[in-house]
Amino acid sequence: MTKRLRLAGCSLAIMLCALSTSVAAAQSDSLPPALIQKTLQANFPELFELLALPNDAIDANAIRKNADWLEAAFRKARLCNATTRQ
Repeated sequence: MTKRLRLAGCSLAIMLCALSTSVAAAQSDSLPPALIQKTLQANFPELFELLALPNDAIDANAIRKNADWLEAAFRKARLCNATTRQ
């Protein structure tokens, strides 16, 4: 379980880093505003799902749910493979 918790923590950090990178890129003059708007609208639902996950460190089921959600999100983004899960 400890390895899953570390994976979940690292996953969250990577997702937040990716989000901040997206925001920084969105502020650049090189991207058309329509593309920025489209990308934000496409990604906000997933961000809201992430923020809605329970965050109770003493609830093993909540931790597992968070780790499973993060793993699915990373698989969708092609940032995770079968060897990551142990």
